[in-house]
Amino acid sequence: MNSLKKFAAMLTALVLTAAMLLCMSVGMSAAGYIGLKKVNEVSKGSTFSLELSLTDNPGISFIVIRIGYDSSLLSYRSVSQGSIFQSFGCAETDSYLELVMSSASDSFSDGRLATVHFLALEELEGESLVTVSVYDARTANGGIVTVDGATVSLSDGSM
Repeated sequence: MNSLKKFAAMLTALVLTAAMLLCMSVGMSAAGYIGLKKVNEVSKGSTFSLELSLTDNPGISFIVIRIGYDSSLLSYRSVSQGSIFQSFGCAETDSYLELVMSSASDSFSDGRLATVHFLALEELEGESLVTVSVYDARTANGGIVTVDGATVSLSDGSM
């Protein structure tokens, strides 16, 4: 009888552990979305803006976003910080910008992450694309958060 009680206790612990893991994985499967909107028209020699926004924020403390673009068509000018995160940084390479944003605790706010300003070096015809990908997103406890990126066509503003 004593071994039956031990077996029942172990089985109960196993079931509770499985249920806890299932709850944690369901919580981490929530996804946010990065939106990208062209703020003004694009023509050769003009400066234009792209606004990055976050919707359906599942709770993020740290996020790294890469904005890819063709540097023969576009020249990065500046970026302004949105209001969701306390800390903000930007690094520029030849083919993408890397935005790093963080807060001390998880933010559940939706809204503007940043506005990026570019100069059009050429007329943008056909598929002149800017892509946004989320390189890393985490909760304050280090949990991985899924956030989907976006692509915008600069010639017609479609996503």
